[in-house]
Amino acid sequence: INRPTGGRGWVSALDLTQDVPAEAFCGDGRVPTLLEALRASIANRDGQGLQALVSPRRGLTVRFDWWNPEVSYRASDVANVMGSDSPVDWGTQLSGGPITGSFKEVVLPRLDEVAIGEIGRGCSEMLIGPTLREARWPSEYTNLNYYALHRPAEATGSEYAWTTWLVGVEYVDNQPYVSHLVQL
Repeated sequence: INRPTGGRGWVSALDLTQDVPAEAFCGDGRVPTLLEALRASIANRDGQGLQALVSPRRGLTVRFDWWNPEVSYRASDVANVMGSDSPVDWGTQLSGGPITGSFKEVVLPRLDEVAIGEIGRGCSEMLIGPTLREARWPSEYTNLNYYALHRPAEATGSEYAWTTWLVGVEYVDNQPYVSHLVQL
């Protein structure tokens, strides 16, 4: 890379992504179609369908709560993630307790909350309910566009019982793909 202050440097190609301005991203009609296909693949437990939506370059990175560590799946492994019983360390609960279990035990039930039924969508905007803690798009992903998929709390339940997943979208050869899933 050419440094703005002069000279040259290098970065890992995996840390680079195609730059798409937010206005162009939010106006790209292919992205809502991608999100609906994502919702359908989750609702139908269609691992092959999910794999077709995931970045062929980066695979799929999942964060069960934005502050927890990344769990990354290679694109070639995504087709089997919904049926796998392999335990994963997803990080910690706000209370400090560990979150462990397979993708299908821990992540999939929470994804179901935004995969089925009516939800709100926000392009590069946070959609959340009341919260006692910070909810945000991780700073490491600042230059990556995302959509919020939000299910508000039921009117008869706790106002804190909302669910939001942020779906990071990476362009590979001008084609949008799902690259990150971040629960808030």
